[in-house]
Amino acid sequence: MNINEEREWLEKIVNERGYNHDNLHYSIFSPGRNIYEVRIDLLDNNQYFVSCTNERAWFVDFERSQKTYDSFKEAAADFLDRLDAVVEYNRLAVKPDTIPTIDYHSPLWDEMEE
Repeated sequence: MNINEEREWLEKIVNERGYNHDNLHYSIFSPGRNIYEVRIDLLDNNQYFVSCTNERAWFVDFERSQKTYDSFKEAAADFLDRLDAVVEYNRLAVKPDTIPTIDYHSPLWDEMEE
């Protein structure tokens, strides 16, 4: 697959999980902007770079907050795991009797606030 096919494939999987750019901050092969919590990029050396920014890096595992892969399959799996972890973290953060520590609102976790 080329990078466009990889982007389309990964975006399809992300959408199948109920995520999109309106309800979750992520980037698939869009370098240059740092507002995203979870991102995957292709480096000049043809390695895939997966990272998690903000305090979410601590939740996902700071040691792994930035990782490179030779394989798109491995990088995509890590990227998807990180997206799931961000959603789970935010769902826990908005439960009653917790101090909300979310960066932005999303229907993926705001519905949990009841």
